[in-house]
Amino acid sequence: MRTLSLRNNASREPPSAIEPATQAAFVTAQQHPQRLYACCSRWFGVTAARVVRSFQLPAMIVALFAAAACQEAHAQFGIQQRDIIAMYLFNGQDEATFKNQLESSCNLRVKRIFEVIGLDAEQKRKLDFAIRGDINRLYREMEFVRHQTKDLNLQDQADMQKAWQVMQPLYTKVTSTGIVGDDSLFERVLESTLTSEQQDDYRAYMSERQRAEVDGLTRLALAELEKSIPLLAEQRQQIISQALELDYPRKIQRGMESMVGFLRLSKLPDEEMQEILDAEQYAAFQKFKQQYLRLGGIGW
Repeated sequence: MRTLSLRNNASREPPSAIEPATQAAFVTAQQHPQRLYACCSRWFGVTAARVVRSFQLPAMIVALFAAAACQEAHAQFGIQQRDIIAMYLFNGQDEATFKNQLESSCNLRVKRIFEVIGLDAEQKRKLDFAIRGDINRLYREMEFVRHQTKDLNLQDQADMQKAWQVMQPLYTKVTSTGIVGDDSLFERVLESTLTSEQQDDYRAYMSERQRAEVDGLTRLALAELEKSIPLLAEQRQQIISQALELDYPRKIQRGMESMVGFLRLSKLPDEEMQEILDAEQYAAFQKFKQQYLRLGGIGW
């Protein structure tokens, strides 16, 4: 995937490359932190860039870099900037595609609950109504942000910072907590609509689903870790066995999924890892561990 050329690069992409470049920015944010820092310094100021550089706010990192990529592209090619909703939420898509995907995802959630725990027609009608209410509330919030930022120049650093302050709660809702989070109409209706037996089945289903997801992320993380700490087959199996016995996070902010497996591995007890690894491997593991112990955005 091509990434966006910064201003000091002599090559210039044609205007048609702007949308793919914006999408690529989300990947580049994690792979090229120095580029991210330079880009954010230019568009959002040194203070904001230093926050990004500290990597204490992973969701904001991706958001800022994607927005900065849009700014770079439009500055290079003189194209009128889209509104802030498109910059932060649509990830290179048009609004109709974003809404279609959002509504399909929400409808699929109701369908899965219907299939797993069994709902009668009235229960399903209530949940369909509730999730439609949450979707419509999101659309109203999008229009509110548009109204509040319509007179701001998004190619101006000061205005961009003002726009981000208005946009941040909506961005967090869509990318982190989700539109059907704990305070959503859907969750309240779900709790009041299900019988006690259905609620037990629902909690068991969600717990099993979360564990399966985290177990898969843990295996992927160990495979990635082996690029810097090669393991014997027996060592690998021992680490996996120990890791899968650990507790798993119940709440994961969107955008943090790739970090979950690494964070879980970092929680392996030192005494057990000393028994599994040789001295050189253990020293490398300790360096790896320190990178992830301070991560936020994951609730255990």
